[in-house]
Amino acid sequence: MTDETSQTQHDNDKHQSGNMILMTLKERWDLQCTFYKAGVIAALYDALQLARDSGQSPPEWAIEGALAVVGERLKFGFTIGKGAKGNELSNYQKNMSHFRRWQVVQRLRSQGIKWDDVFIKATKYLKDTFAEAGPSAIQKSYSRVQSDLKDPEKALQYYSAFGEVQELTDTPNIPLKK
Repeated sequence: MTDETSQTQHDNDKHQSGNMILMTLKERWDLQCTFYKAGVIAALYDALQLARDSGQSPPEWAIEGALAVVGERLKFGFTIGKGAKGNELSNYQKNMSHFRRWQVVQRLRSQGIKWDDVFIKATKYLKDTFAEAGPSAIQKSYSRVQSDLKDPEKALQYYSAFGEVQELTDTPNIPLKK
């Protein structure tokens, strides 16, 4: 690149920057919306940053865009490393299977089911669900969650999301049918 080309690019950037300063918040968001709809995800990020920095609520398209991006990530996961713990979705599903087993045991215990019977009875409620397991695995999950809930940092991995996220991640709540 020549010095002249570099200077022209600098002048263009400066001019664009000046124009961006003179634009209203709505005009900037409208421009970012155009870019986002054309597939430029960075425009969505910038719109959310702008909302945060301005103290204003983001426009509806930015909220819907953010939900779509996060929804895709929840549905398909995101690789965060190697091995068994390398995918967010797999980790969440695994943690939620332990948590759902723990929940079923807790509910059964609250109904007066004795410790000798609770893990066997839990298998019936968990059958054909993502958290299906035998009595021994349910007992291990129960013990694991009980222990983890005593540690505030580990307890965070058992966030039970709203219905739409449960649907996206295939981790629905398991009702107890009496």
